[in-house]
Amino acid sequence: MLRTVGVFSLWMMFCICVFSCASIFAQDTIIDPYRITKPFRKQELTPWDSIAAVAYQKHLKEIDSLQLLTIKERIQNARTDTSIKTLVIDRCQVQSIGNELNGLTQIETLIVNRCPKLELDLLLNQISDWKNLQFLELSQSKFKKLPESIQRLTQLEGLQLKDNAFSDLPPLEKLRKLNYLGLSINPYLSENIIIDRSAELESLKSLDISYCQILNIPSEIAKLKQIDELNLGANAFQVLPASITEMSKLRVLNLHDNKLLNQDALFETLKSAPQLRVLDVSNCRFKELNNKIGLLTNLESLDLRGNDFTELPSAIGKLKNLTYLNFSALLMPGNERIFQLPPSIKSLSKLMYLDASGHFIKSVEGFFKKMSDLKYLNLSVNKIEKFPKDVVMASKLNYLNMGLNAYSEIPDNLGTLASLDTLILDGNFFLPATFKVKQLPESICDLKGLKYISVNDQVLESIPEKISALKELECISLRDNLLNSLPNSITSLKKLKYLNVKANELNSLPKNLGKLESLIELNISFNPAIDFNKEIPNLASVKSLQKLDISYNKVQKYRDWE
Repeated sequence: MLRTVGVFSLWMMFCICVFSCASIFAQDTIIDPYRITKPFRKQELTPWDSIAAVAYQKHLKEIDSLQLLTIKERIQNARTDTSIKTLVIDRCQVQSIGNELNGLTQIETLIVNRCPKLELDLLLNQISDWKNLQFLELSQSKFKKLPESIQRLTQLEGLQLKDNAFSDLPPLEKLRKLNYLGLSINPYLSENIIIDRSAELESLKSLDISYCQILNIPSEIAKLKQIDELNLGANAFQVLPASITEMSKLRVLNLHDNKLLNQDALFETLKSAPQLRVLDVSNCRFKELNNKIGLLTNLESLDLRGNDFTELPSAIGKLKNLTYLNFSALLMPGNERIFQLPPSIKSLSKLMYLDASGHFIKSVEGFFKKMSDLKYLNLSVNKIEKFPKDVVMASKLNYLNMGLNAYSEIPDNLGTLASLDTLILDGNFFLPATFKVKQLPESICDLKGLKYISVNDQVLESIPEKISALKELECISLRDNLLNSLPNSITSLKKLKYLNVKANELNSLPKNLGKLESLIELNISFNPAIDFNKEIPNLASVKSLQKLDISYNKVQKYRDWE
């Protein structure tokens, strides 16, 4: 018994060590500015996407730089600087902001977030003279009542009311310019109230009623004939009423995270909606994709990610107008995976965006010969044993992710992808060296527009000397390889901002690092053979450097870097 416990303990310690090492080596301090790429969907962004999200991200950056300004300080800044068009009031615990808001007529976007005690009627009256206000957000505050004074803001184009406790809405017919209404996470609003108030808005194009615990979509939804984009995601209904096809302008339908959705009935209904162009059924936990998907021949965008498919039907090849297709898998234990692609996908010649990441696909050879318009391709986290040579037929490709697969060679013709700006060729940390790349082809140096390259967790022993030809490079990540040196020519990359050579076998650094005039982050940790006492002057010459990682090295003494 003791021996069994001892063996088990040793086995657990071994597993912990392996995964701890993997996590240490996989940690990447280099920021990846190109990992998130906008999908090529033929649909207009909602005002929330195009105005409030951008404004809020800008606000977050301002918080960092201005060290958490108080609300009064933000208002005062807006009063003294009329170029400020966005005002964010968040985490406010007062009922009234007083007269501070009077006269800020230049404000175009007002975001009120997490202010549960704020008296909305008073606030709306204070901003009623803001003639330039286009977008208003009142979110995450558990407001129970929206005052009728909202109708005084007749110039509003977007109204975001997500995550509140409204059980009713006042008449909205005076908001004649409103084209976006966000009501997500309002579980106390009835479906009929939502439809009746939305029908009053003659200019409404986009309606978001996701996460509202809707059990049934009433047939009266047909009254929303002006709607172009409808988000019904994360609710609890099983079918859509046939009357939804009477929404003659509906082009974008988002049904994400509807776990109870009847797929067969869905496609039967939507086949009578020829105007539909964008369909999102991501994270619906479908076990298989119904062949009736082939009935939706006018679709241009289809989002299937996060489902439990083990295969795709051949009928998907009937969707000849698709420009966007995403069936990536969730990287979670127990989720099903696709083992091979149906040959019919080869006929989707209009595709611009294809994401098939996270599956068990072993071969994709011959799938890209007709995809000349493809711009984004993600085949990462699969089991692809041979790098597809025909990927170069996608001559417009600007994002290619072939990371975490099982190929050991990269074709020489990769350098013909003249439009490529992002290239990810990471290896799988847990695979043996026989399934990893030992050498990069010289043709990679012909990718003149390349901005980001990542070849982590491979077994590279060198990189091409001609890498200096990649004048647009901003980020190089070569973590966990077998490099004992870097070419001196790398210092001619004037736009290089991030360089990661963590966990290699470097003996020294390239001479004249100071020539890297844009370099702001350098990771050379886990390279114990480097003599840092000799390299300090070289490193100190990089005047633009903001972050340097030399951890887990043999640094015996420190010298004055000045």
